Amino acid sequence: MNRAYREPADGIRRKLNNLWKYQLLSGEEQDFPCGILVESYKLLFLYLRVPISSANEIHGSGLDRACGSLRPEFIVTLKMKSSKENYTFAGTHLKAMGDPASMQTRWGQYRKLENLVQEIGNRRLILLGDFNTTGYNIRNEDYTRFNNFLDEAGMWTASENIECSSYWTGADQDPNMASSILDHIVMSNALASQVEATKVGAHCQKVKCESVMESALGLSYAKVSDHCPLQVSFK
Repeated sequence: MNRAYREPADGIRRKLNNLWKYQLLSGEEQDFPCGILVESYKLLFLYLRVPISSANEIHGSGLDRACGSLRPEFIVTLKMKSSKENYTFAGTHLKAMGDPASMQTRWGQYRKLENLVQEIGNRRLILLGDFNTTGYNIRNEDYTRFNNFLDEAGMWTASENIECSSYWTGADQDPNMASSILDHIVMSNALASQVEATKVGAHCQKVKCESVMESALGLSYAKVSDHCPLQVSFK
């Protein structure tokens, strides 16, 4: 692992304590088809040592052989100590924006994700990250296409249980920031039945997903991300 990326990863682990382990994927170490933008991409998987007995090497799965600036899926499989069962997690970041061309691209990515689900199987597969579902709140065709993907894959999104996961500048010259649901933790319907709680953190939790001035969102919005962390607890 490149020293420039190992050192901050080690620092994160030390701050949390040594019960945590990490694996870091550097695009420059992989044979991705997507060009230089992916070659500069770095991803850190951080997980607790206690319930996890082993983790395979992280690998990328190109959603398209000519994906340009689009990110591939990053996949890691973790084995639970208690059950000896493997769970596969796929870090997801789909095409952004709500214009027709961007949504068409994203809908094509939904079809690629369906293929991925068929390849891996959905029983213990969890897709998580920024799906950029710009139409989720307003229930437009983008929302319909996303739900069609879930139906075809036999999966469910935990974002059904939250009011927002990010903030943006809004529309129609409104001075307030608008909340939206762009992020998802997607799992099989069988796993969904074991979900005990879903919660969102940072500025989304702070202002309760209400429309507010940017200054009210605080440091997490200003210094970290416009997105908020999403957490699911299982029974």
